[in-house]
Order: sequence, then C-alpha cells, then structure tokens
Amino acid sequence: MFALLLLVQAASPDIVVTGQRLVEEQAKCVRGECTPLRDAQATIALAEQQFRDGEYVHAKGLRAGAISRNKGRGAEAPRAVAAIYEAMATVSLHEGD
Repeated sequence: MFALLLLVQAASPDIVVTGQRLVEEQAKCVRGECTPLRDAQATIALAEQQFRDGEYVHAKGLRAGAISRNKGRGAEAPRAVAAIYEAMATVSLHEGD
C-alpha cells in the first residue's frame, strides 16, 4: 500500500512532448537528407495537415515533390514509395481525378 502511495505522489500531471517541427523534418527530406521511409512519413503527415487547413495546392505540391524525389527508389523501399503514390491518389480521387 505504501509503495502505491509513493507511485501516485510521484506522478506528474504534466505531459512533455519532444520532437522536431514537422515542417523542419520534411525540409530535410527536400534537401535529400531522408530515407524514402522518413520522406514518406514526414511528407504525408505535413501534406495531411495542410490539407486539413485548406491548403490543397501546397499539400498536392508536397506529395508531388516526394514522388519526384523517390520515384527511382522503389526497389530500395517499395512500401514507402507506394505509400507516397497512394497518398497522391487519395488526393486525386478527392478532386475527382
């Protein structure tokens, strides 16, 4: 019982999140500093954020840039490259293409 009380007292109500801004992380990928997987993760996440904010053209441009950077890397990271194409196709479907 005493140990449980200590655990409860030691718990902090604060939540601390550390990380890099998504824009900064995706910019590294634009500079060629990312693996295809990291590029897919950062670009898709940032494009989704922009899409939610109504920045459709920017979101589409991000995805197109990722496709351009990674189109020859399908043998190296097929799932990551496919995820970028799938994200672009989802936006295209939304636009009626």
